Amino acid sequence: MAKDAVFTEHKRITNHSVRKFLVQKLRNANISPTETMAITGHNNVQPITNYSNISVEQQQTCSNILAQSSKCNNPTASSCSPSCT
Repeated sequence: MAKDAVFTEHKRITNHSVRKFLVQKLRNANISPTETMAITGHNNVQPITNYSNISVEQQQTCSNILAQSSKCNNPTASSCSPSCT
């Protein structure tokens, strides 16, 4: 099971770590917090939001948006896209 979940061998696998991993995967797949709660057995949404981390792809998207925004706010930038003007 650990190999299928792509856990590294040196990490200690606990019920908590598997539950957290499951929440992160469900949230990254755009499963709603209430549906995630039903699957994991959580009683409120707070732990779901605590476990949710943004994926590498989401981090890259955010970085690209911020980088484009900073180019558009710089009047000397020559690479501002038409959507920023």
